[in-house]
Amino acid sequence: MPDAGQQCDVEESAYLSQAMEVREHLKNHDEQFSVEIAFENEPENPGELVYAVYNKSVEHTGNPDEGDYLKLGIYQLGMSFEIVSGVQGIKQIISYEVEYNSSKSQDDEAKEKADKIIEYLDLDGKSDYEKILNIYSYVAYNVVYDYDRKDDETTQIEHSMYAALCENKAVCQGYALSIYR
Repeated sequence: MPDAGQQCDVEESAYLSQAMEVREHLKNHDEQFSVEIAFENEPENPGELVYAVYNKSVEHTGNPDEGDYLKLGIYQLGMSFEIVSGVQGIKQIISYEVEYNSSKSQDDEAKEKADKIIEYLDLDGKSDYEKILNIYSYVAYNVVYDYDRKDDETTQIEHSMYAALCENKAVCQGYALSIYR
């Protein structure tokens, strides 16, 4: 995964809309996509911009469907770029290839289940501590550790919120995503 601490010498405003576009692609579970960034002059460190766009796209926003939820939902991420010069200027095209721990339909089903659990737990009016304790307790009592698939390299579903909430069996990442969401 890209280094979250990677710095970029390009002004954030130059790539903010592309980062938001990447975020939407990740939320939709798109497996291949690209974004373009236009420049007057070729950027000094175009490789850094690749990381900056991705890091901005998975930055914590306060929305439970974004931030770490997106980042931890990715099994494998490939990123590449090319610089194209033309009559209309210079653009950097960043291409992504993504494999997810669960499918879009599984993720949607898990989100529905999470919403029902929150409704069932009736958290309105409770302190933050009580909310966290209730959510934690629900997951701890309803999800078992998936020893059968923990080392299975043919599947990644056990790392998802879907496995935890819909199959009631996951590894620690599935637990964490469920509580995060």
